Amino acid sequence: MFPIKKILGPTDFSEASRYGLRAAIEAAENLGAELIIVHVNVKPIILGTHVKSEVQSKVNLLMESLQPEVRQHLDKLIAELVPKSLRCNVRLVEGEPAEEITRLAKQEGADMI
Repeated sequence: MFPIKKILGPTDFSEASRYGLRAAIEAAENLGAELIIVHVNVKPIILGTHVKSEVQSKVNLLMESLQPEVRQHLDKLIAELVPKSLRCNVRLVEGEPAEEITRLAKQEGADMI
């Protein structure tokens, strides 16, 4: 088996993703790997051309206003679950979760998701 140096641990703050994140933390600890925790903010899709730009700008403002709260949730999650001895980085990105997680895994050179 090849050496695992980076593990990407996605979270959407659900109980299922907490379970997966715990497994990623345990794997990172056992393998001496770096953990990269990622949360993907899903940008809502606005349909209908007659109000799209006006509504989209309001949605963009709303999404921006939620960033500090999302970051706070990430910080709390890390404080609760991640041991201080573990090398851990956090990424907060926007887009479609599957696409962004795989893009980030490639960009970061993650060996495991």
